[in-house]
Formats: sequence, C-alpha cells, structure tokens
Amino acid sequence: MIILAVNQTPRTIFTEILKDNRPDAIAWVRGDTLASQLGGSVKFYLTPYGGVLVEAEIFGLPNINIQNSSDFYAMHIHEFGDCSE
Repeated sequence: MIILAVNQTPRTIFTEILKDNRPDAIAWVRGDTLASQLGGSVKFYLTPYGGVLVEAEIFGLPNINIQNSSDFYAMHIHEFGDCSE
C-alpha cells in the first residue's frame, strides 16, 4: 500500500506503483490469424486515487513502412475476456 505524501504527484505515485508492486490483474494479448505476430501483456494496478493504472506492453504491431499499415494504434478493454459476441 502506498501512502500519499504532500509533495507527491500522480507521476511519482504511478512510478512507485510500477516499481514496487505486483499487478492486481494481468491480461495476455494475442493476435488472430491475420496478425499472428501480435502479442504482449496488459497489467492493471489499483491506485490510491480510486482508479486503475494500466501498463501495456505490445509486440508485433504493424510497421508504418509496410503497405496498408498505420502508425495509429488504439486499445479498448472488456470487462470479461470473452469477446465472441
């Protein structure tokens, strides 16, 4: 548990959370047949502000130098892992 000090900012708090704590949840990312090289993890940490700090490390994203690729990436999060519907 992190105790807030008067001179701490969200940045210093988040740095301490990432450095000193285990994530409260982890989601594994994997691509489908069209992006089989895609993979990584997303880690979720509770914050003393009542929110969630999200750390994502994704590999195999399309390269802008490849035809039909983009340098724009977005992420959305589902409450449950089943995205079949």
